[in-house]
Amino acid sequence: MIFFASILVPIMKFLILVYLLINVKYPMGKDKKINKHKLYYMTEVVGPWSMIDVFVVAILAALIHMHNVQIIAGTAATAFALSVFFTLLAAQAFDESLIKENH
Repeated sequence: MIFFASILVPIMKFLILVYLLINVKYPMGKDKKINKHKLYYMTEVVGPWSMIDVFVVAILAALIHMHNVQIIAGTAATAFALSVFFTLLAAQAFDESLIKENH
C-alpha cells in the first residue's frame, strides 16, 4: 500500500500531466482512444489518496516509539513532502480549458 501510494501514484500523476501538457502544446489530431478529460479528472481524484502513506508511517512510528526506538525522518521526509507538494501544485496549475479547445 505504501509503495502504491507514495511511489506509483505521484509518478503516474506526473506522467499523465506531462502527456496532457505535450498533447495540448502539440495536438496529435483527434485521439479517440484516450479521453483527456478523464485522465485529468483521474489525477484530481487520486490526489488525496497519495497522502495515505503519511498516516500509515505516523501510526507505525508511534507504535515503534512505544518500544524506545528512535526514528529519524531526515532527507527522505523532505523529498517526499516536496514531491507531494509539487504534484498537487502541478495538477492545480494545469488549465483544463486547454483540453476543451483541442478536443
